[in-house]
Amino acid sequence: MLRIAGGQFRGRIIQTPEGDKTRPTSGMVREAVFSMLQREIPGANVLDVFCGSGAMTIEAMSRGARHGVMIDFAAPAVTVARNNVKMLSLEDKTEIYQNDYARALQLLAKAERTFDVVFMDPPYALGYYERALMLCVPLMSESSLAVLEHDSANPLPERFSGCVLYKRKQYGKRAISVYRKESEQ
Repeated sequence: MLRIAGGQFRGRIIQTPEGDKTRPTSGMVREAVFSMLQREIPGANVLDVFCGSGAMTIEAMSRGARHGVMIDFAAPAVTVARNNVKMLSLEDKTEIYQNDYARALQLLAKAERTFDVVFMDPPYALGYYERALMLCVPLMSESSLAVLEHDSANPLPERFSGCVLYKRKQYGKRAISVYRKESEQ
């Protein structure tokens, strides 16, 4: 179980998938991320790739995001995310897709969807970061941010997949790297 850290749903408890296949973002890290993004969240369209419980999207919705799209391949994670969304009556402001991340991102690009903030917390050891971020770039405007959670022992590069590092913070064994789309000058 996780507690929402701020906004309209502050203090509400949401469920997390059972087992160790999902690694929920801790309350401290979520609070730090949303402190960094406090100006970008109100009114934003957010995309949560590898969403797990949906905590990052729900936290964004709690703090004034307009709409959230969540993607996860694992059926247990999608079930929990749907239950959390339903419990908070956010069904009309969210979409949840059980799909392979690459296929889902390609479908969103084909539909010409755009997002202001992209959250990404893939399984650390499987090397999804570069391809997933590359597939997110067409979904981002020049002012969009991509927030990647990763193992602090394996820092992500300053530039990759058409994005440039904007901010990086470390929280114990976890790190948050925030990227902006590289300008097309």
